[in-house]
Amino acid sequence: MTMHFFGLYRDESYNAKYNAQRNLSTRTHYVDNDTLKYFKARITYAKHTHDGRLFCIVESLPIGAPDAPRGFRFKVFDLVGNVLNHDNDTAYKTSAQALQAMREFVDGLDSVALNVDALHQHWKSIQAHCEQITQALA
Repeated sequence: MTMHFFGLYRDESYNAKYNAQRNLSTRTHYVDNDTLKYFKARITYAKHTHDGRLFCIVESLPIGAPDAPRGFRFKVFDLVGNVLNHDNDTAYKTSAQALQAMREFVDGLDSVALNVDALHQHWKSIQAHCEQITQALA
C-alpha cells in the first residue's frame, strides 16, 4: 500500500485526457492509458468542481460489445479517487447529454461530507494495513 496525500483537484491542461490523468494519477487507475485502451474509452471532458473537492469526466466508449456503437457516460470522483456514481448501464447519445446529467448529479452533492467520509475510510484502511505489518514483524 502506498501512502498518498490527496490535494484538491485543479485544471492541469485544456486537453481532457491529460487533465484527467494528471488529476487522478495515484488516486485511481480509471483513466490510465492501459485502462482506456482496454475499454476503448476516450475522455471527452475533464474538470474539477466544488472548489476542487470533486473531479468529473465524460467518457466515450462502446456500449455493450467492443464493436458496438459508442455512447457517453460521466463519472465523478472524490478526493481519494472513489467513483461516486456507479451506474455503468446509463449511456447517453451525446457528450452534451452526459455533461448535463453530470451537472444535475453533482449539484445535489455535499462534497465536504463526502470527502470527510472518504478520507476517514481511507485512514481506517491505512491503520489496518499498518497493524498487519506490525503483527508480521513481531
